[in-house]
Amino acid sequence: MTCLDLVKMDKTVEQRHVVHSTTNIAFSAYLTFDLSNAGPNHIVQFGGVLLNDGHAYNAYTGVFTVPIDGVYFITASLCHEDLIANGSRLS
Repeated sequence: MTCLDLVKMDKTVEQRHVVHSTTNIAFSAYLTFDLSNAGPNHIVQFGGVLLNDGHAYNAYTGVFTVPIDGVYFITASLCHEDLIANGSRLS
C-alpha cells in the first residue's frame, strides 16, 4: 500500500463521516388496516407513512433497512379490542 492509497482511504473515511453526521434517518408509520392472526416472523407493512427521512423504511415490503451505523430506537403502540385467554374472551 502506497502513501497515495492511504490518503485516498482517509478521504473516503472523511466523506463517510460527513454523510453520517448530516443524514437524518427516521420514520413514523401506522397501520391502515386491522391486523389479525400475525404469527412469528410476520412482517408488518405499515401502509400509512407520516415521516420517512433517509428513505430507510419501505412501505411496500414493511422492511426498515439500516443505511448507516448508529443507535436506533424503535417503539410500537399496540391496541387490542378483545382479550382472549385460554379460549375465553376476557373483555
